Amino acid sequence: MINKLLATLLFVLSLSSFCANAQNTGVFIGSVDNNFSRPSSWLSGAVPRANDNIVIASGTTLLFDQDFTCGSLKIENDASFACGGHELTITGNVMDANDKVAIEISSSLIVTSSLVIPFPILEYFTDARDGRTYNTVTIGSQTWMAENLNIYTPAGSWYYDNDSASYSSVYGRLYDWATVINGETSSSANPSGVQGLCPSGWHLPSHAEWTELTDYLGGESVAGGKLKETGTTYWGSPNTGATNESGFSALPGGYRKSDGSFYSTVYLGGWWSATENTTSGAWYRRLYYSSAVVESSSTFKGYGFSVRCVMD
Repeated sequence: MINKLLATLLFVLSLSSFCANAQNTGVFIGSVDNNFSRPSSWLSGAVPRANDNIVIASGTTLLFDQDFTCGSLKIENDASFACGGHELTITGNVMDANDKVAIEISSSLIVTSSLVIPFPILEYFTDARDGRTYNTVTIGSQTWMAENLNIYTPAGSWYYDNDSASYSSVYGRLYDWATVINGETSSSANPSGVQGLCPSGWHLPSHAEWTELTDYLGGESVAGGKLKETGTTYWGSPNTGATNESGFSALPGGYRKSDGSFYSTVYLGGWWSATENTTSGAWYRRLYYSSAVVESSSTFKGYGFSVRCVMD
């Protein structure tokens, strides 16, 4: 997904710690005619011009000796920069390593101290069935889709409010449990071994795999904040505890009841597991706009929830 949002930047580390830890450091002392679209430009000793589109190459730490303005700023994985007490004005967007908008600047952003924008390492996966591309992220020993599944099925799946124009690109589809299990048997194993509706090489996470995820992130009481997309572009205010430090980018896709009614987009996101609880119910996980908690619960198999797949 990516992601269009207003995010809170993480201001960490002192200038001295940047200097101590820097392996590749560029200190800019002059200006040249350069569009800064190539990572190699950052080692040439130049100060960016207003509206330059800037790339900070992976593994590079940058220090600046004067104020500067830039347009689009792209920070690759494991790269950082420090303003050294100078002002940075960004008049465009901050991009992540995969050219997704990570921070949408509505006017301008002033940074007067050291700045690190941490981007979890995201990769891409293309579903051969329909050519749709998904972000993926590795959290602990698991690799998850970082977006909700959005594969068409002739029955058992819906866009929220049956409105594909508004909800397709962001939230994906809502599926009932029979559709996501796709004729296979419930599993409580880790890994589940249930491909279900997931693409080849991926599977539907079991109740135990969801628990592994939340345990890795510190337990259900805090993991929700680490899973939720930040800001209130998609989640309702106050989006309590949201940091998305895991890169999971959970969004509030709401849910569909068996009677065809839809509820709680903006306020709630829910994701199926491959594990049934009763003949009529299955385990799922849910997140709320007003809490950093991950709730583990069972609900009717006929309800529609979002789906995230895990790599085999």
